[in-house]
Amino acid sequence: MTTLDLIQSRLSDLDESTLQQIYAIIQQLSPTVSSNPGLLSQLRQIQIDTSEQSALAAAGDLVGCIEGPSDLSTNKMYMAGFGQS
Repeated sequence: MTTLDLIQSRLSDLDESTLQQIYAIIQQLSPTVSSNPGLLSQLRQIQIDTSEQSALAAAGDLVGCIEGPSDLSTNKMYMAGFGQS
């Protein structure tokens, strides 16, 4: 699968306003890239991580930023009777 195929498959899932924003970025980059060959090689080296990550990994820098009990299950009665009629 070519890079163009990969890009097209990702773009097909986006809404129209997002596509318009991407097109505007491409329009801005186009003259810059053609007048600066070094920039094109730099852009090729950029690797975009499209892998999915957990919520913990995404907010990893926030872990431990507040104080509180280390185990939120310390209040055993909090959920007592939950789901019972």
